[in-house]
Amino acid sequence: MLLTVGYFLTCALLLASVQCYHEFISHIPSGDSVTHPCEPSQPWHGVGHYNPQGGGHLNPFGHDFQAVGRQWTQELCWHDSDGDGLTNGFELGDPYCQWHQGLQPTWTGNVTHPGIHNVEGCFPRARQVVH
Repeated sequence: MLLTVGYFLTCALLLASVQCYHEFISHIPSGDSVTHPCEPSQPWHGVGHYNPQGGGHLNPFGHDFQAVGRQWTQELCWHDSDGDGLTNGFELGDPYCQWHQGLQPTWTGNVTHPGIHNVEGCFPRARQVVH
């Protein structure tokens, strides 16, 4: 009986997290077009998480998104969460920070990940200085 209750609760929590993904992904431009920085053919469903499927630890973009109330704001758009030199807006196809929920971003193809450094995400030592 206890095992059945535990199984039911686990399933309910998993279902709730999947529903949250769909809610939040529509709060950022091109949220459903973000791909893995190292494997561009692989989608990154949990844009605010280190886990591509979502859940678990938040990446820098996830922390910034949470800090502004889980909404696309001018502040979040102009910020460079992952420190790769590109604003979150540029990475998500909203380079002028004009996107609002329900509108098309400036572009939806070739978006990059705002929470995973595009170089360091694949090559963690890329920024180390060699002496």
